[in-house]
Amino acid sequence: MKKTHLFLLLLLSYLDCCAQNHNLQIRGTTEKETQFIEALNYRKSHTSYTSVLEETETIQFRLRKEGYLETNIASLTKINDSSHIAILKLGTKTTTITININATPEVRKLISRQKDNITIPYKEIETFMSEQEKKLNEAGYPFSVLKLNNISKQHQHLSADLNIFETKLKKVNSIQIIENNTNLSKFPTGSLKQINREFRNTIISENTLKKINNTFDKFNFVRQTKFPEALFIADSTKIYIYLEKQNANNFDGFIGFANNENQQLRLSGYIDLELQNILNTGEEFKLNWKSDGANQRVFNTSLELPYLLKSPIGLKGQINIFKQDSTFQNTRTGIELSYFLKYSKRFYLGYESTTSSDIQNTNSSTLTDYISNFITARFSYFKRDNNNKINPNKTSTNIKIGSGTRNNTNALQTTNSDKQSYIELTSDYTFYITQKNHFNIKGIYQDLKSNSYNINELYRFGGINSIRGFQENSLVAQKYIVIATEYRYLINNNFYLNTILDYSNYNNPNTTPSTTYTYKTMSTGLGFSLQTDKGILRFSAVKNYNNNTKTDFRNIIIHFSYNIKF
Repeated sequence: MKKTHLFLLLLLSYLDCCAQNHNLQIRGTTEKETQFIEALNYRKSHTSYTSVLEETETIQFRLRKEGYLETNIASLTKINDSSHIAILKLGTKTTTITININATPEVRKLISRQKDNITIPYKEIETFMSEQEKKLNEAGYPFSVLKLNNISKQHQHLSADLNIFETKLKKVNSIQIIENNTNLSKFPTGSLKQINREFRNTIISENTLKKINNTFDKFNFVRQTKFPEALFIADSTKIYIYLEKQNANNFDGFIGFANNENQQLRLSGYIDLELQNILNTGEEFKLNWKSDGANQRVFNTSLELPYLLKSPIGLKGQINIFKQDSTFQNTRTGIELSYFLKYSKRFYLGYESTTSSDIQNTNSSTLTDYISNFITARFSYFKRDNNNKINPNKTSTNIKIGSGTRNNTNALQTTNSDKQSYIELTSDYTFYITQKNHFNIKGIYQDLKSNSYNINELYRFGGINSIRGFQENSLVAQKYIVIATEYRYLINNNFYLNTILDYSNYNNPNTTPSTTYTYKTMSTGLGFSLQTDKGILRFSAVKNYNNNTKTDFRNIIIHFSYNIKF
């Protein structure tokens, strides 16, 4: 047994030694040819004779691609047990090729702009053929075959016929959903119908499939499990989309109880709820309630129904209630008809009415009961980045204009009616500087035009959704602009640290536009966002600098939220 083991060990050692002793030199028939071959950086050290032969044939193939079509192996000589010399005869180099195009006028236009032939450097022939296949694919001929026939050579020039065997032009006939490996999709039928309408009869190409893929990426309540696939049947083409449900519903909030100075129980807290596609119609329901237990109460709710009767028309209704302690209460109702250019691009035309009540009946010149009515127009656009788990909304824009009248309903007011107009703009964009460094900028602009103003109709802003570092809705303005910025450093895909730098400029009128006051505010801070299994945890600590009041450096506003997805 010991002798057998020794024999095997010696045999393996011998074979290993032999495997490492094969050196290759490849030469041409002239010094110039040898220099050209050396420039190809071929492999000179080999473990077997088979490898030597394969490398020689590989260099022969590479030389032919460079234009030395007549290259052949003149000899392959074994000098000794470890050295081999190959002699290659290159011949005349082919520099150009003229391609005669045999195809229909439509295809010839794609390749050569209706020319019968085209001349290119020979070494570009492979790239040329690949580009033509891509062109044909993008033009709707995915199975076309290209072949070079009748090849002839004259000196350093080749000529050949390009024969193109075209397939029938392929167009999109229908888009179908495969959800959770079944055809029983819960994707909104109205949305699917509009997507089918958009892409029907579109020429099949890789670019078309990318556009379809991007279209479905805009729906945040579903996720694509793989890239769209095309099924070609005799007279039709179906595009299959593979989807699965994605958590898109959001909930954030808390509720607290406390006694005031009169030992009365007060309810405080906030609720922020957003539901999408619960009924499988693509609907969006939002509810927001906030109360500090004393000064302010906010209640906002809205419902949007897209693609009514499978048309691009949608309907949105909303109610907004704002109560300022025991001073006044504003109730705004609105309804909008929407037209979906795409799911991410919408036009709205609507009507809204606001009723304000002077709770204490102060009957002042700037605080009074009123009713306002506006005709509104709005445009909304957004773009998602589904690779960004924490902030999938890469960009968004919402602009709204309104025109109408305000009627003071208090009999003591001398001015009963004013024509009014407003513009409201919100825009958000995230710049991807590098993979780990992002910069987000958000702009808000709101402007109410009127001959006179009531305090209870002015804009109220401040807080986590506008300029941070201030209490919610603590700032009052007839016109204001906010620029909120964040530099984000991504630790990983689920966690980033961010800086906060916000700026605001706003006008606060006394009674008429001629007596407006301008204020500037700024806030700075730090924060972080963390993606967990259940939702997104956000934290920020912000300090404001206000030219209206002296800032206490110890007065830092903490913004904390945990947004649950389900």
